[in-house]
Amino acid sequence: MHPYAHRIINEGQLSPTTDNCLETFTLLSKRSLVPILSDYQIKTSFPAQITSEIRTIDWILARDIMHSSNIVSQLAQKQLLPEKLWVLLTQYMSQANNDDRTTFLIRDGLQDAISNSAQKGIPSEFTPITACSLTTRNILTPGKTLMESMIEFGFNGMDLFKEISRAMIHTQLDLIRLGWIPDSHTQNVIYLFDFKRKTFAGILQRDAESEKLHLEKLELRGIHVPLANDINPKLLRNLVDDDKKLITLYLHHTIYMKHIVPMANFLHEKYSIDATILCEYVQQCLVEWKKKNADYNIEQDIDLSDRFYDRNLACKTLNIGEPPHYRLIQNHPLLPKHFD
Repeated sequence: MHPYAHRIINEGQLSPTTDNCLETFTLLSKRSLVPILSDYQIKTSFPAQITSEIRTIDWILARDIMHSSNIVSQLAQKQLLPEKLWVLLTQYMSQANNDDRTTFLIRDGLQDAISNSAQKGIPSEFTPITACSLTTRNILTPGKTLMESMIEFGFNGMDLFKEISRAMIHTQLDLIRLGWIPDSHTQNVIYLFDFKRKTFAGILQRDAESEKLHLEKLELRGIHVPLANDINPKLLRNLVDDDKKLITLYLHHTIYMKHIVPMANFLHEKYSIDATILCEYVQQCLVEWKKKNADYNIEQDIDLSDRFYDRNLACKTLNIGEPPHYRLIQNHPLLPKHFD
């Protein structure tokens, strides 16, 4: 159990039958534990509010996560995952006395990450760095971001920006096309770097949970999926009204705002790189993907106008705007105005 949830035992609602325990340390998310000397994760219910939600894992959600992991495993077996993407599966779940406050999931470790390769695990020469750590202050050098320290070490800052931006945009669009759309915020995504070559090497999706599933798309690719009535309707994008808005929101708010904008701001403010050049490159990433996938009508999934779908905590908690509660920004500099 999560260390902060022991009051459930103290209240007498659970009667532990063993004194065995596992020594772990807690990640910044507050509800993920990593056993000492291991790299797999235990994601626990945490009956407290973090940001806008109580972080309790109900049993239905846990079951859906298992369904999603199974789908990703099949995509990897058929070599359908995007290039240079690895995913950590969630294959175990449990709880005590039917109490959702005790639910926990076990995510695979780095050595078990799956990809299109038959070999499990991320390559040993790659160094994993959680995405949100890249543009935050480095604990070893408090006056610098980690990205700045890497540039001093020999990485090219502009190359990092280009490679990460392109990889995140293309990977998310590839997954939208497949029908498995993950929650790719910067705590869920780990960047992989080759420090010997001083290059960006790939993406590790830290969990196989998904925000949306498109069962029809997955079935067309030979993926065995659960029956629609056996899975949470919130996961089925074809059962949700206005899901095009929601899918666009995941792309704009999660990929652009969380991954790309912090890097662009850092390069502009620290190294005076022209913001226009940075924006034009990001625009070109979307244009390039659309041309490469000319056989697919991506506009059935996302809004390709220059309207940017933004969402902040106020939109979500105060229900600002229409569901799924977002605001539109016209003529956004990161979005192309045409695709010629």
